[in-house]
Amino acid sequence: MADRQLPKALAEFVSEAQETVEALDADLLRLDEERRGGEVDPDRVNAVFRSAHSLKGLAAMFGVDRMAVLAHALEDRLDALRMGRQALDGEVLDALLAAPELFARIVAEEARQGPPETAEAAAALAARLRLAPAPEAGRPADPLLELDLPDGSLQVLTEYEEHRLRTGVQKGLRIWRAHASFDLATFDTALEALKARLKAVGEVVCTLPSADPADPSALAFDVLLASGQPPERVRAAAGPAALAAVGRRGAPLPAEPGPPDPAGSTERAAPPPDAAGGGAPARAPEGEAASLRSLGQA
Repeated sequence: MADRQLPKALAEFVSEAQETVEALDADLLRLDEERRGGEVDPDRVNAVFRSAHSLKGLAAMFGVDRMAVLAHALEDRLDALRMGRQALDGEVLDALLAAPELFARIVAEEARQGPPETAEAAAALAARLRLAPAPEAGRPADPLLELDLPDGSLQVLTEYEEHRLRTGVQKGLRIWRAHASFDLATFDTALEALKARLKAVGEVVCTLPSADPADPSALAFDVLLASGQPPERVRAAAGPAALAAVGRRGAPLPAEPGPPDPAGSTERAAPPPDAAGGGAPARAPEGEAASLRSLGQA
């Protein structure tokens, strides 16, 4: 390991690695419980993915090669799961659950600065995790192309957001679009509050900056929600945000909730941008796009 002569660096690696491995282990156990219950939370898969990514970076920084190789393989398999390219069956989960214990052994070896006796086991588990999933046969037409979204909406989604939206459609969930504008000084906290309310009634798939011709001094966002809840519950969660059910092209539009009551809210009610002639979601000004997109992630 690099900088073995520096106890402080070693202690920092051990402390951070142990904390991340514990979080990984806890989330994987919850993932196992969810799978047995029949409904896996995509946020849980994302949390496990982030832990694997953190361990990969940490191991690379401190030169723990066997740990970096294993974390990279774990990250790749988790990415296949979160993107829907791999089913979470018992065999895959067994391989995932074996990782935290092996990571803990690697960290213990580094803490005592002993020989890397876990190198062979780490290589074997990495190879097991890298086994390619069987290709899907007879993939149907993409259901996202049937959604009646403004032109250009799908082009600004990430691959993961497309996957989560597609999953919601395939499950028969109703897709909603909430549009709201916020004061520049408070848009970050107000947007997070809106997303938190919507998460209580479904999955917030994505949040995109949007044009708001009514008030150029405000920041406007479109939030796509996949929900199986009754319209009145979605309406209550959306509050003063303008809410529209996303229909299928050439099909009747699902019943929509009535207009919200904006009284007492800090959000500015606004019509969805396509209804107001705004068209596709707008890009944020150069230099702001990355920060706004980060704040808008579901």
